[in-house]
Parts: sequence; structure tokens; C-alpha cells
Amino acid sequence: MTNRRDELINLTHQFVDAFNRMSLDDVVAFFAEDGIYEDSTGGTHVGHDAIRTAFEPLDCRALMAPPPALSHLRDTTFLKTLR
Repeated sequence: MTNRRDELINLTHQFVDAFNRMSLDDVVAFFAEDGIYEDSTGGTHVGHDAIRTAFEPLDCRALMAPPPALSHLRDTTFLKTLR
């Protein structure tokens, strides 16, 4: 039998894991349908759709893709420029 503190710690670890995996579906699932997320700038986001929209900029997978104007370049080109 676990106590409430252990349950909250476990939920926190699960949320952080979902966030670190950049799984917006899993992050949003931690909120109730009418849940409220208050971001670090004071914005309030109510409901799954609004919460998902608030977290979308944090999904850096989009940042890993080359910009559309550079999409014709190969990964090795990017590696060479990083050296």
C-alpha cells in the first residue's frame, strides 16, 4: 500500500517523462477534459485542445528539421557546418 506522497511523486515522474519524450498526447492526458494549465507567462489554457496548443511550441522535434528553404541539403552538410 502506497501513501499519497508516493503516488504524487510517481505521477510527477510520469508527467516529466511524457514531457521529455515530447509526447503531447501523454502530457495532455494528465489533465481533466476541463483542466486548467497556467503557463510561466501567466497565460491560462482551459481544456485539452487549449492545453495541447500551449505545449506545442515545446515540441522541439519541429526544430530538428531543416528549414523548408534548406530541406534539399543532406544531414552531412549540417554536420560539416557544426564542426
